[in-house]
Amino acid sequence: MKRVIYSGAGLLLIALAFLVFNILSGLLFTNARLDLTEQKLYTISEGTESILEELESPIELQFFYSDGAVRDLVALRNYARRVEELLRAYERAAGGKLKLQVIDPQPFSEEEDRAAELGLQAVPLDRGGDKVYFGLAGTNAEGHTQTIPFFPLDQEEFLEYEVSRLVQSLATAQLPVVGVLSGLQINGGFDMRTQQATPPWMVLEDIRQLFHIESLKHDIDMIPTNVSVLMLVHPKQLPEQTLYAVDQFVMRGGKVLVFVDPFSEADPGSMMGPGGFAEEKASELEPLFKAWGLRMPADQVVADASYAMSVGIGPERRAVRHPGWLSLPQQALDADDVTTASLESLTMATTGLLEPLEGASTRFTPLMRSSGYAMPIEAGRFATLQNPEELLRGLEPTGERYTLAARIQGP
Repeated sequence: MKRVIYSGAGLLLIALAFLVFNILSGLLFTNARLDLTEQKLYTISEGTESILEELESPIELQFFYSDGAVRDLVALRNYARRVEELLRAYERAAGGKLKLQVIDPQPFSEEEDRAAELGLQAVPLDRGGDKVYFGLAGTNAEGHTQTIPFFPLDQEEFLEYEVSRLVQSLATAQLPVVGVLSGLQINGGFDMRTQQATPPWMVLEDIRQLFHIESLKHDIDMIPTNVSVLMLVHPKQLPEQTLYAVDQFVMRGGKVLVFVDPFSEADPGSMMGPGGFAEEKASELEPLFKAWGLRMPADQVVADASYAMSVGIGPERRAVRHPGWLSLPQQALDADDVTTASLESLTMATTGLLEPLEGASTRFTPLMRSSGYAMPIEAGRFATLQNPEELLRGLEPTGERYTLAARIQGP
């Protein structure tokens, strides 16, 4: 009998201790969170914390999620909980400067109209006409709005990146500046062959949505201090003063996107050039590349039998494979880098190759690579090429996968 009494008292004490623990933990650790997930899915990065700590004016986030319409979609519901948890973490870390509102937009409601006005994407759920909203809208104190129209389920690894980019764009009073220096008429110009004006390249129109673009002259001797990112697009024969200015920009922590080309399909070139047609259509940054720990052979184009595009030639538009025009599949792209991971394919024409220099202090990370059925060929062969099959017949793959784009980091 005593043993039964002691056992009952012990269970009662355990129950009371558990109750007291829950009450105290609820009072003392209201805002505490313990992230036990393998990939720390609910822990924001130091970069995000820095963005939130520097918020000067309040930002309102509206998370539109059609909760009632997706009761049977387990994957979407789980991801929606993940998104909401992350947004709650942002709200806690912002110290009152960020307010989150979760909205379930019912059909034909004011909330649904508001979501549509903000540019959020309504995805059809079935043939019955039901739609699902699963996006984010942010508004700053000045009334400026940024949105993520829909959260793709296959891009969860970039969720924090996209949300932080939205918050940072709302927190910045002025748009970040991208300096563009190019040997091509990417800002629009005049085509001498057609005698017509040409519009700006579409990529610049996309960049203008989030950045201010400042065009830089070919002979500039100093990159403006307000430039955050410098884009060098087909930089041809830059003078020494400009090369020095670019180097100094990098030395003081500037970021550079470089697009060089051994044979540019977009460059009209010059038949009268002393170096020949192919040389006139090439660009390079050999002195800077050497200092940065890499090289691009100036007269080499990567020909790839495996990734060769199908093109039409002749009056009958007969289909042939062009080993100089590449259609890169997903396995040719770095799946771990934010710039390439979400791409399914990429087209490149007469692209060069990049190589790290031995003993370089920088880190060379390939982002795009050829297949193993590739080899370098002389760029000059493309100047008079009539039939791409000639290149394909003469192709002798080396077995090496050549780097077509890379990220360079380090001192």
